[in-house]
Amino acid sequence: VSTQSTGRNTEEKNMRVLVVGASGVFGSRVAQLLAKNTNYSLLLGARNPARLSAVSATLSSAECVSIDRSSPNVSQVLSSLKPDVVIDAAGPFQSSSHAFARESLAAGAHYIDLSDDAEFTGQIGQLDSFAKQNRRVALSGCSTTPAITSAIVADLTRDLRDVDVIHCTIAPGNQAPRGLSVMQAILSQVGNPLRMFRANQWHTDELAWRRAYPISLPTLSTRSASFIGSPDLSLFPKRFPTAKSVLFGASLE
Repeated sequence: VSTQSTGRNTEEKNMRVLVVGASGVFGSRVAQLLAKNTNYSLLLGARNPARLSAVSATLSSAECVSIDRSSPNVSQVLSSLKPDVVIDAAGPFQSSSHAFARESLAAGAHYIDLSDDAEFTGQIGQLDSFAKQNRRVALSGCSTTPAITSAIVADLTRDLRDVDVIHCTIAPGNQAPRGLSVMQAILSQVGNPLRMFRANQWHTDELAWRRAYPISLPTLSTRSASFIGSPDLSLFPKRFPTAKSVLFGASLE
């Protein structure tokens, strides 16, 4: 990245990192981890800065700012904050557009989000030319799915010539924190048709959360899981072209 062309800091030291949705379950965790690196100037963003008090109380060096990614004046807010990196942890990403990602890139910031929505993450490539034009990077899906799941599958299939089925299931425990955005993302899928790659063909006859199947977890009892939407469903058939079927499910305790 050329520092002359953008006038922004592109070195890790003193990099201004804006975490949007920093008052939420995942945003607050991201902020706490970033705060351990003293090279970052951390900006905690939320629609209501008052909700950031619990997070900022343990992060004395962070600055709390008011930002709503859906606001019509978000471009002006980003211009005034001048972040080098924007991390969107606000969610939910279902039915969201890429407008905020585009505004972040236009403001001269790299863009990262924690989306686990198939359509939102699968279509982030629409910003590829715009990101390159602004000499910035846009990364979507830096979440359990597809970031972690793809890394696991890549490692497990490294020495395999062929792959018959890739079937991932996420199974959080009841003690795992769940914010409003997480629950909205889960419940918004109920009854929605899923586009799934099975037996080398695309099918749309499966509905999210309709059909249960058992999963066995080491040291834990057997649980029921159901097929749901995930970026894995659209990305993995291209990423792992020998796979004949790609399935994704979730299990709630």
